Amino acid sequence: MMRLPEPRVSTWLRLLGSVGTISGMVVLPEVLLGQVATVRGHPECPECRIVLADTVWLGGLPAHLQGRLVESLVRDPETGHTYAVFDGDHAALHVFRANGSHAATVSPGGPEGSGGRFGAIAMDLQGRLHVMDAGRGERLVLQVPSGTVVQRHRLEGRFIWDLAFDSSRFVAAGPIATRDAAGFPLHVYNGQGEWKLSFGVEEPAFRRDLMSLLLRRLASTGGPSFWAAPINEWRLERWTFDGHRVAELVGEREWFDPWVHRSRVRSLDRAPETFTVGLAADTLGVWMLFGIAAPEWKEALDTLRDPMGNRMIRPGGRYHDTVLELVDPVRGTLVASTRLEGSWSGFVGPGRIWRTWIDADGSAHTIVAAVGLSR
Repeated sequence: MMRLPEPRVSTWLRLLGSVGTISGMVVLPEVLLGQVATVRGHPECPECRIVLADTVWLGGLPAHLQGRLVESLVRDPETGHTYAVFDGDHAALHVFRANGSHAATVSPGGPEGSGGRFGAIAMDLQGRLHVMDAGRGERLVLQVPSGTVVQRHRLEGRFIWDLAFDSSRFVAAGPIATRDAAGFPLHVYNGQGEWKLSFGVEEPAFRRDLMSLLLRRLASTGGPSFWAAPINEWRLERWTFDGHRVAELVGEREWFDPWVHRSRVRSLDRAPETFTVGLAADTLGVWMLFGIAAPEWKEALDTLRDPMGNRMIRPGGRYHDTVLELVDPVRGTLVASTRLEGSWSGFVGPGRIWRTWIDADGSAHTIVAAVGLSR
């Protein structure tokens, strides 16, 4: 595991209208792995670092899933069960036990599920699973682990990237092409799936060449607000479900240059852009995950191209690496930062990240790992 150097550029926090300048690294007393803890004390731990532990491999897959990658993943913190959507098996949920073994396959749509294409999946504060069906333009709410559908609502946005919840509402991130929502990245719905308001930018713009600017990663807080981060720059915002931005944290990193237009074709001429992969919030702060170009990204590209003109990534090729950071949003400081080899796909809930990849032999693997602080 490689470590990033301490950020050399200050970070600015804008909180409820006040402006402050913060720089340097904040270190914390030791926190036990696997436990949710409230950070207290004073900076006496210069060796504090982010570590991964309790890695679980998902296995025992049905034959038709061998060699396929996971597209979406979420974990139930109460039972330890993990729910996955696989590439090429878009209308089914696969349930894995806490030890990673495959437990069941459920098709929430039943006979009506034909044409479904499950995308973002997330768990609300009541422990129910929300599944965004891009194929049918619906949101399914499921009881787990049975997969019984308890709600089904039509949604205008078919390409929802992420979800966050309070006790009675949810916010969806992504482009929605309706008169009142077009050009805004964040959209609030009530518990019955009815749209209430959209917000997130001062000047909404709905253009095909600027769709990346409407993409956000979200994290629930357990209360009437949530965290949001755009994928194209290092920025963290806290919003209420009523559309008020109450905090904003902006960081400058030498490895993250903000961008507007993401390169459409993967080639040897341009390294992949850095992008925000995911967010998660717990009592330690806000965890942020970023995808960055691997040192040998050129060597990872094959001569073969897909139908879009992209060079294929060789099996086992290291095209992306990952940066994992922990931020204290109250003090506006970076707690810790580390670089992980390979491409990690996101969070499955607070305190855990996941990765899916194909090795040099063409075999697909998916793992879930706990993250924490140690020294």
